[in-house]
Amino acid sequence: MSSSEKTGLHLEDLNYDCLAYILSFTTWLERLYLEQLSTRFQPLVKDNFNAGETFDLDDIIEKASIDDTKTFLSRHGSQIKKISCKSLKSVNYLPYIELIPEYCNNLEELVFHQLVNISYKGYSRIFRANPNLQKIDLTDCFHITDRVCAQIAQLHHLTHLNLSNNWKFTGKHLEKLKNLKELLLNRCAIRSECMISICKAVQLKKLDITLCNGLDEETYLTIVETQNELETLIISDTYEAMSEILMGLKNLNHLEIRFNNDTNLLGVLVEKKSKTLETLTLNSFGTVSPFVKDQISKLSNIRVLQLHTHSDLQNQFVDDEYLLEIAKNCSELRQFICPRAGLVTVEGVAAFVSFATNLEKVNFSYCDLTEQVYDDIVKILEKEVGLRKPLRLCVYGTKISPDFIKTSEYRSHRHLLTLCFDDHYSRKL
Repeated sequence: MSSSEKTGLHLEDLNYDCLAYILSFTTWLERLYLEQLSTRFQPLVKDNFNAGETFDLDDIIEKASIDDTKTFLSRHGSQIKKISCKSLKSVNYLPYIELIPEYCNNLEELVFHQLVNISYKGYSRIFRANPNLQKIDLTDCFHITDRVCAQIAQLHHLTHLNLSNNWKFTGKHLEKLKNLKELLLNRCAIRSECMISICKAVQLKKLDITLCNGLDEETYLTIVETQNELETLIISDTYEAMSEILMGLKNLNHLEIRFNNDTNLLGVLVEKKSKTLETLTLNSFGTVSPFVKDQISKLSNIRVLQLHTHSDLQNQFVDDEYLLEIAKNCSELRQFICPRAGLVTVEGVAAFVSFATNLEKVNFSYCDLTEQVYDDIVKILEKEVGLRKPLRLCVYGTKISPDFIKTSEYRSHRHLLTLCFDDHYSRKL
């Protein structure tokens, strides 16, 4: 056998499309090392960033050296538009974070979760180096103070801001963000006067004020008077004025109620919003009153309905009979998320799918379902081929094995019904 016959395919023999296909299966850490292996990967990584792909720093910080990271960022930093760092196990991340303002100056999106050691100076350097930031998420980052907010307020292109789970800022300066459209303040110490100033200066599309205990009745009245464009509201119904807010917000069509105390909020919803509300997410403590159940099923225009429970409690109010009631009354329903529904059976889920003909996604994670539910739903969908969209069913934590998707039965019917075993999806609100 000649030497040429012994020679296999080399990296140099692959064209751009082949290399891009290989790269599509890799993490950012692997791409960093592939660039060290061959310079042919460099333009592909550049194209990833130019396409707006998020640069996930978690793996880099955990496993790459600071010198390798510097080399990578020196080559691509100016092309990076989105950076995310939100699941670190290591605490030694500051040297890596300090590289961001040194090499990245075109960021449009920044996501930090639980990075509690970044100082005011650290944030200030990042913000000054990236004046075109449009989205910032600093959930549970501890050192978010009014001084940090003053720096954020200078980012005039900012449209999305998430400062949830931070208790050191009052909300000062944020009214300067004239282009802000989404403001998420779950579990924050924002003061009433600061929230009022924001509402008078900014027209929001989405607002989360869950457990913002510094707000008062004047705040709620100001929200109603000023937020004419508000479409999505996330609240806890511990506020006495919530009913007035819901009645006053004319464009509201997406609502999430957390820490539900079984008040009259849903009665107000049915009275004022039953024809316009498209999304409702309800977090209960496992049970709700017959009144609440009845009100939910009267939301005739609802397209996305999510019924969650707190702290992994079992849902004890959704059973087969109630599923059928929802399916018959909520004819526009596209997505139904109801994990931990302990009273739901295979037969009940199949009947629900049969009547809810516009369904596209269903989540019955942690329910008592077997593979029989797949057979039953497929039989229903086969009778309506071409009349309804394929269905996606999340069954994480059920009796259905993930190996089921390897069977010939599943492969032959997945164009009708696909199964999801992703825990992240099962918890998704």
